[in-house]
Amino acid sequence: MSDDQSDGGGVRRIVRTQSPITVRSHEFFLLATGPIRRAFFERAGAAASVDNGTVALNPTGPIWFLTGVITLIAAVAITALVVVNRARADTIAHLQVEVDRAASTNMDHASRIGALEQEKASAAAAEIKKATDAAARVAQWHAAVAPALQAELARADAKLVDDDATLEIQLDDELLFDGTRTELKARGEEVLTRLGAVLATLDVVVDVVGHTDDRTARERKGDDGDPPRYAPSESLWGLSAARATLAARVLEEQGAVPAGRITVIARGKEDPLTSNGGPQRRAKNRRLELTLRPLP
Repeated sequence: MSDDQSDGGGVRRIVRTQSPITVRSHEFFLLATGPIRRAFFERAGAAASVDNGTVALNPTGPIWFLTGVITLIAAVAITALVVVNRARADTIAHLQVEVDRAASTNMDHASRIGALEQEKASAAAAEIKKATDAAARVAQWHAAVAPALQAELARADAKLVDDDATLEIQLDDELLFDGTRTELKARGEEVLTRLGAVLATLDVVVDVVGHTDDRTARERKGDDGDPPRYAPSESLWGLSAARATLAARVLEEQGAVPAGRITVIARGKEDPLTSNGGPQRRAKNRRLELTLRPLP
């Protein structure tokens, strides 16, 4: 802004004044661009004072105002970049913490899985060892029991059947009983007594199992003309139970097998060795079995 003034002598002079906005812009310019101007004037060798604004050039000109604006924009942009970079750095640091936490969690999970797998392998190994030990004990038991019975089995013409964890002595019905009677033959009582004496010395428990064919006592009545002496003639289960019980008593009382190691089981016609078609097959199904198991 300028005002015309006269000194009375006809001479006019122009006095330049600055508006408040220009002053404030100039002060901001001086503050924002002081270091740049200082470096410029020092390099150009200008003997001017930068701090108080008394320079040869007009600091309120448009070039310097534009320079100040550009400098301000650059400062704002740099500040924004710094803020963004710092935010990115914080985000990266946070993500790194999450990654480390996830890695730690995965390591914990992997450790737990490894421990579970180790426990599973140990349990499987223990089961295998248990089964192996059991099989070894059974094999050892078989090796001790079977040879001890061979002589008596040969004398009685009886069969010894190896059924994994058990041994079965099969005695023919004709060796022990007559027809449908429940009284033991003398030969049958002798065989059971001798077998009992051997079994009493072995580590075995004995299941005495009675079996019949599929014909009731009433149906047998016409075979030899002699009526059966077993009272419940209709019951094959009762017949097999009576015979098994009598054989168990001989094993205990005459063979000295402890009563606590004997069990009586009646199977009747439910577990035949073959079909009941014909006298010979029915005779094969009528039998007494002594199932031997290791002592618990």
